Formats: sequence, structure tokens, C-alpha cells
Amino acid sequence: GMPSEGEWQIYEPAPAPMNAEAMRHMVRELSGGDGRIRVALYDWNYSFDPATPPYDRPENRSWASYKRDGSYSSTWACTTFTQWWPKVDAMPNYLDPGYLGFYLGQLAKLPRVYGTGAVYIDAEVGQCYADWASHTWFQPYDQYDFKRKYRLASGDNLPLIKNTPNSPYVSGGYWEGRGLVPAAEAEANWRTVGAKILADKIWQYESRWTALMGGNRGDKVPNYANYIVGLGFKPHAMTRLQEYPLSRAAYEMRHCRLAADRFAPCYWRGDATELEVYPVEVGDALVLNCVSHAAETASHTVTLAGGGRFDGRRPLWSWVVEVDTTAEMPEAMQEDYRRIEAEGGYPDADPAAVARWRHRRISRLAVPAAEVPAGQGVAVEFTAAPRLLYSVVLSELPLAVLSHGSDTVQMLLPGVAEVVFSDHQIDGNRHRVTVESRLGTTVGALAPWSGVAVDGKAVTPEESGVAGIASGVRLEPGTHRLEFSL
Repeated sequence: GMPSEGEWQIYEPAPAPMNAEAMRHMVRELSGGDGRIRVALYDWNYSFDPATPPYDRPENRSWASYKRDGSYSSTWACTTFTQWWPKVDAMPNYLDPGYLGFYLGQLAKLPRVYGTGAVYIDAEVGQCYADWASHTWFQPYDQYDFKRKYRLASGDNLPLIKNTPNSPYVSGGYWEGRGLVPAAEAEANWRTVGAKILADKIWQYESRWTALMGGNRGDKVPNYANYIVGLGFKPHAMTRLQEYPLSRAAYEMRHCRLAADRFAPCYWRGDATELEVYPVEVGDALVLNCVSHAAETASHTVTLAGGGRFDGRRPLWSWVVEVDTTAEMPEAMQEDYRRIEAEGGYPDADPAAVARWRHRRISRLAVPAAEVPAGQGVAVEFTAAPRLLYSVVLSELPLAVLSHGSDTVQMLLPGVAEVVFSDHQIDGNRHRVTVESRLGTTVGALAPWSGVAVDGKAVTPEESGVAGIASGVRLEPGTHRLEFSL
């Protein structure tokens, strides 16, 4: 059971004693006492030590799962985790009402015993396994029933976090396992890897809920960065500090949703192609995020059928953004990075060094904005280097967010996570759009504009400093009405 006093043993990162009061003190210190931070307790629910109470009681023997020979079904026996847990373990039987009631009751006690505000349960319980003692079989749908019962027992007082990106009844997900695919295998089987990751995006059932993608972007999955940016997942902590621009790009895309538009080529529909394409919506824009798996730099064309959201009644623009998802920090900035680490990390380091490091742009305009002829389908041609991310953008607004607050915005889109464009009206060649930002923003024009006004007052755009974007205007924090002519 869950000890409210006394000591117990922990094994990670090294064997050491722990006591309940020390745990409560740690939770209080981490939460800060102001209610804005919830401290989650980690729990491994895939095994227990059958020699400890209350599991060792004869009446609780049915709480464990058993093999045909009557020995315990063991989680660790089939893994390399025995280095962490040297004792005998037993896999719990979640179909046993006694065990399930006990486990849910223990979790419900967490806020009272330790003061925790959430629980992270490791090891998704969806794998199928048999208990030969009771002749029952734990099925994938049983995991959902377990989580449903958890939510009923805990209500909203103890949000559940799981290492699964797409599960009902959970408040957060941790996407663990995709980063375990060897690089050569992932590249050779990119269609299979991509389809599995796409399935997790399909299951994203609420726009503010995004999965944290496990693994790292280096030697594990070569297209890790392309997936977190292209499909709007949160980057793992192993995405190193010095790769801030990459994390920033993923953060900007975190609210994107899959689009239903019919496009080509589409590998999961069986098209013969070396181009991996995912259609997502970012605000009012349709973005086709593309990765080339050709051996060398090659020309590609993506097409979109006419009609649908782009029915020809309003102007439509297209452009292509290249995001260098393989870029490391330039050598010239390495010394800045070393200084930042030596001085305690951001924000305590030298401001100039931090600015050079975090405002580095890893995106560029690969194909300038062009107006799409009305009444026709869309065809955009671009040249792609292997394994970089290319965003084919289709929007009625040829505008791009260049900054938010003091941060450089990477994706060159009309609206990102923190900057919202709405109420776009067109009168002839005159455009009016509402722009909302919490920290202030710079908006650049991808097509020649004139007669620019903010909240009814004429302004003079300034040079943007971004190739292919001639000028932009700075908007203060809040909501503004931007007007211009094209």
C-alpha cells in the first residue's frame, strides 16, 4: 500500500531510502504553494513485489497474473530492466475486482497523503496478456475501462498522464517508443513509420491537447524533427537547449489539426512517390508539410483539387517555406552557447549571447508567394533536399508572422500558436484582418503591399530582414485591425 509515514526503498537513480515526510516536503517545494504548478507522482503499474504487504496476503493471491506453470507472470523477465529492479515481480491482474479497487483507491489518496496534483502512470496497460489462474485475458479495450474507472474515482482532482499520445480519459500524453526505431530501418520503411505516427495525430481529439514525442532527433529517428514540427507535437526534453529554434518551430505548430483536403501525392493512398506529405490547418491556412525521401535533391509537385475551401471566389496565395530541421548551431555561436551554460543557463547569461543563440532563423522562403489563378486546382512545384521539412502554404492572406515578443518566429505562416488572425475581409484589392497577440508581433508581407494602416492610422512598413519578405509592421501587445492593399 501507499505509506503515509515511515520509510521505503527507491531504486532510481540509485538505491536509497525515502520517507513520506520527505516526499511531502519535496512536493510542497516543487509546487511553490501558489497553485499554478501541479506536481505529478510517477507510478509504474505493470508490476509489484509480491513479497510486500498487502500483496503477500493469501486472500490477495488473485491480484497477480500467473503463467501456465503457476509461477508469476513477470514484466521484467522479458526486458532489460532487471538492472533497475533486482527483485521478483508479479504482473497485476487488472481484471480482478479486488486488485483494481485497491489500486484505484491508492491513487485517489495521493492528494491527501503527499499533496500531489496529478499522476503519471508509466507502461500503457494495453498490451494483451493472459492470467492462466483465472483463465482471463486482458484486452486492449480493458485499458480504456481502467482509465474510465480511474476518472470516475478521482474526478478532476487528480489528472491522469500516460505514456500514450491518443487515449481517452487522460489529461496529457507522453509519446514514448517512436524514437526507438533504428535510423536505417526508419528511413527504409518511412511509409510504415509515418503511418503509425499519423495515426497518433488522427487520434488527437482536442486542439489544446498535444502529445510529447519521446526519443531524440539524432541517431534514433532521422525525421524526428520533421514529425514534431510537421504534425505539431511537443518536442522531448532531449531536444537539446542549443536547438532552441527547432523547439520554437514545434511550439508554433502545436495547435495544427489534420486537414481533410484531397491532395496528391499521398503515400498512404498508395501513390508511387518519394514525397511524404501531411496536410494540416494552421489558423485559416492549409499547410502541406513535405519531406523528400529521394536520394538526392529533386523537384516535386503537390496538387490540390479545385473547390472545397478554396472555391475561387476569393484570392488565394501559395508559397513554400524550407525548415532546416537538421541544422546544428553554427560554429560561430558555439562559444556563446558554452558561455550560456557556464553562466547558469538562460536567462542569467549574457543577454547578447542569448539573443544571437535563440533568434537564429532555421527557416527560409524557398518559393516566393504567388497568386493562384481563380477557378483552377492548385499545383505547387518546389525543389527539395532530402530529409528537410518543406511547408507548402495556401492562404488567402499573403502575410507571415516574423516575431512574437522578443522571439523569432520560424514558420513564416499567417498566424501561429500565439498570434491569431481573424475576421479577414476583402473589398476589391483592400484587405482588413484582426491580429491578436499577447506579447506583440511583427507581421511581414509576402506580396507587395501599400496603404498599410493599423487601427485606422497609416503606418510605414519597415524592412523585414527576411529574404523574400520586403517589409513588415510591428504591432504592440493586444488586438489590432490591420489594413492594406495588394
